[in-house]
Amino acid sequence: MKAMLNLLPALALLIALAASGSERDEFRQGIEAFRGGHYSEALHHFQQAEAMGLRSVSLDYNLGATHYRLGSYSESARHFQRIRGDRDWGALAEYNLGLIAEQQRAPDRAREHYREAVRKARADRIQQLAAARLQALEPAPAAAVIVDPGWVVYLSAAAVFDDNPALARGDDFAPGKDSDYLLETLGTVSGYLRGDANDGVRLNAGFYSRNHNDFTEFDITGISAAIFLDDQGSTWRFERGLRVANYWLDGDRYTTEAALALRGTRALGTMNLSIRNDLSYIDASSDFEFVKGIRNQLILELFGSAAFGRWRVGYGNEFNDRDDLDSEVEFLSYSPWRHEVYGQLSQRLTDRMGVQTRLAFRHSHYRDDNREVGLDNVLTEKQRKEDRFMASILLRYALTRTFSTFAEYRYTNNDSNFDRFSYRGNQIQVGIDATF
Repeated sequence: MKAMLNLLPALALLIALAASGSERDEFRQGIEAFRGGHYSEALHHFQQAEAMGLRSVSLDYNLGATHYRLGSYSESARHFQRIRGDRDWGALAEYNLGLIAEQQRAPDRAREHYREAVRKARADRIQQLAAARLQALEPAPAAAVIVDPGWVVYLSAAAVFDDNPALARGDDFAPGKDSDYLLETLGTVSGYLRGDANDGVRLNAGFYSRNHNDFTEFDITGISAAIFLDDQGSTWRFERGLRVANYWLDGDRYTTEAALALRGTRALGTMNLSIRNDLSYIDASSDFEFVKGIRNQLILELFGSAAFGRWRVGYGNEFNDRDDLDSEVEFLSYSPWRHEVYGQLSQRLTDRMGVQTRLAFRHSHYRDDNREVGLDNVLTEKQRKEDRFMASILLRYALTRTFSTFAEYRYTNNDSNFDRFSYRGNQIQVGIDATF
């Protein structure tokens, strides 16, 4: 199949473009970058030409070919889908869609595209290529196949300045006085014990730590491990797994969590839909028994790519049924029901630099009324409600194919109907990460 895949870019460069001015310049630079093997640069120029208003079969074809070279098969297919009805280029588009389907381990869909390529082809060469792929996809005698996709390791370390690590309320918050510096580290490892993403058993493991300079009572360390069963259906990709995690607060055990995790992802035209649900039971040490209980997190997300960058929007729902903190006089609920909406945009500024912006709004209301005695000895009894707004911007610069540096600013504003739970804060972090 490798020889067939090499045909794709060669055919892409045979296309002529009828355009003028800056659009043509961007397209020409894209062709030159593609010829030189600089596919990320080529994609940038082709997307610029599209943003300037260029609409043509040739542009869609070259965008499809470039995304294919970058391994973005869904985006590649989207552009070839646009031109599959074209009289001159439809057969070639069908053939390339067949190649993409093979990469996505969808042989039935690949056969459909190859049959269409044979039917639409006006050139013997395309008919011959499509027929050869159809023959190659004929079922073969069963054989043992071992797939080793390799393991992925991610490591990150960042120095963080937090001007409100205690999440103090507005009246008590004194910028500078209550600030702190800390070191945040995390790492993950993921790989298949058997099979691959189409049918395999995957192991995920990770650690996280947050160590303060002054506010050490907020130091947290966590480790986690999970086993997932992955499989690719005709339209959905499914992940089903079990995860366990343990967390320590200031060196002492805080919580232990066991979760059932379910994931589903599928293409919806030019975008993708993801549905995730985690049902967790949380145990806690004797000092934190009020957080023991059940948590369910559901996330619905749409994501995709466009000329302006990669985007994702989502909705999150979190339900909690905890033990809560109950005394003879006071009661504090630790069982929030939360609703969150968010949006994220990732853009490439240069070949090495990118920027990511994110906005999120979360509303929380707690299941039972809080019962508190204030400093004035007045008993207050009402349901706790909160609205939290978060905004962040992250810059990333690739040093090599393995190492990157990043800098992030994050703003948080939490508004509660109980003054002591209202706070705002700013965080700035600078770090380095690596993917192996």
